[in-house]
Amino acid sequence: MIVEEANEMRKKFVLLGDEAVGKTSLIRRFVTESFDDKYISTIGTKVTKKNMDMRKDGQLYSIHMMIWDMVGQKNFKLILRSALKGAQGLIMVCDLTRRSTLDSLMEYWFPEVEKCCGKIPMVFLANKSDIVGEAQFELEDLEDVARQHDALFYLTSAKTGENVERTFLALGKASLGSEGKEPQRVFDESVDEVKGEIHVGKEAPLISGVLDVIISDFTEQWKEEEDGMAVVRQQAKMSQLNIRSPTTGQVSCFINRLGKVEGGFLRPEEVAVNQSRRMKLLGRVSPPETMRSF
Repeated sequence: MIVEEANEMRKKFVLLGDEAVGKTSLIRRFVTESFDDKYISTIGTKVTKKNMDMRKDGQLYSIHMMIWDMVGQKNFKLILRSALKGAQGLIMVCDLTRRSTLDSLMEYWFPEVEKCCGKIPMVFLANKSDIVGEAQFELEDLEDVARQHDALFYLTSAKTGENVERTFLALGKASLGSEGKEPQRVFDESVDEVKGEIHVGKEAPLISGVLDVIISDFTEQWKEEEDGMAVVRQQAKMSQLNIRSPTTGQVSCFINRLGKVEGGFLRPEEVAVNQSRRMKLLGRVSPPETMRSF
């Protein structure tokens, strides 16, 4: 008996969309076939791995998926553009019970994608189809958005599993054939522009924008960004950092904890410079913004 040999490939897929649309739950359903309705905000990015076999044009493929779960709060532009670097597929997620999350895909998330990526495969999802009775828009509305970008679209439910595996299978197949092409690159000038808004902007920046720079500044030191982000999530938890509405006190504690981690691989003077730079950024936040939810 001849065993067919699969073509092995590694693919990076990124999930985008507003907070609480169910991105993390969709990944959990796909990877572990489980569901938990407890909402936990994603800090920065989180990478989950899953292997999936599929056929296309008679060929067998074994896809090693690197699935990036992106923070749902806006203003984290450096983290977003870093996450999009080298992406070979996007899953754009909205909440069927909140029309604003569909509008947000077009008004915020896709414009950010356009700044960073060329044309790559996308799938649009309206999640939470298990409570379709509370829907605020129709499937036709999602279809209109998807067709504007030559993309597939599905109603999904992380709770029941409806169309979840189908989504990743479709994106996996759509991403095949891109081998050998230049990876998508984030434009350096866009990153500099974002940093410039924080460093030299006339108005005091939102604390979310400052936190974006601090997290990016820290993770740039790591060979693999997902390793740096794992440390970020751990230190954010120990700092009791509320990513949805951080306070200056929480961020200050977070900065100090990052400094302690850096003490394990940087010289003391380098740690001091990093902490000073980050504290100065935090000092530019105006007091009213420190408790503002974004």
